[in-house]
Amino acid sequence: MAPITVRHYIEGDELEISRIYEKCYSAYAGHTPRTPDFWKWFNRLRPEVGPGVLVACRGDRLVGCLTLAKNGEILDPCYDPDDDGVAVMTSLLRAAEKQAIERGFDRIVMNAPDDDGVMKQACESLRMGRKRLLRTFSVSVANASGLLCEVLARSPPPKGTYLLRVLRKDGTASAFRVEVTEEGVSVSEGSTAEVVLAVEESTLGRILFQGGPGLRDWILGKISFSPAWNARRALKLVRSLRVRSKWFVPRGAMF
Repeated sequence: MAPITVRHYIEGDELEISRIYEKCYSAYAGHTPRTPDFWKWFNRLRPEVGPGVLVACRGDRLVGCLTLAKNGEILDPCYDPDDDGVAVMTSLLRAAEKQAIERGFDRIVMNAPDDDGVMKQACESLRMGRKRLLRTFSVSVANASGLLCEVLARSPPPKGTYLLRVLRKDGTASAFRVEVTEEGVSVSEGSTAEVVLAVEESTLGRILFQGGPGLRDWILGKISFSPAWNARRALKLVRSLRVRSKWFVPRGAMF
């Protein structure tokens, strides 16, 4: 194969960069699609970036990219999974390190998925240390019934009817009637069901996106069910209420 070379961004690169970025990150929940225009706005048009958009090529084929922003922060690192990803990322990181020194930065920092072995190996080749970032993000749900239906359909609880009561801080509640049949899962408004599960809104968020609940949630009454003899089905419903995709929130989705 032709050797990997690293150059600066040129107009039009965003079309292939966007395609490669999607191949790298689209499988992660929390992913924000990088259309060519979005990528260009978030990376190339930043006033503090300057020459910091670095592109890796194998011959005439673009195989990876990253952006070196202010204070040495690396944005949107990506590599073509169909190429030698470790070689691509190592080449890009070495070029970023060199440019960081030239621009007077005393470090480079990259936000990458925790389970990406390619990124990890490339960082280790430059002796970059690992550090967990204390960033938070919020998730807004525009269609709660649709979300519940999609989540439960992937790992449905036993057949039957369930009432999920979501309790808000202001004392109000929303009720979702879940019906599981041979044909699939449906979610609608309702007030009665064979199993009733009541859960505080914040606790439901943790169950959906982080797993759980913990013993403390049950003890403090943040989650409960009735009737008692349907405990097995209620617990299976709780286990079904989880987004099972791998999580990674790219920097551009948080700002």
